[in-house]
Amino acid sequence: MLGRLQDRRGEPSLRTRATAALVILGLIVLTAPLVVVPFVGWVTHHLL
Repeated sequence: MLGRLQDRRGEPSLRTRATAALVILGLIVLTAPLVVVPFVGWVTHHLL
């Protein structure tokens, strides 16, 4: 299995790096509202 994830130098292949980048981006997009919505609510409550 590791042979398919790594190139000849032992580094992650381009496909593995792209998949990891997409997973991280997806996690950021999915969790951002959980942080932004309460923050915006707090700001509007205290400053407006």
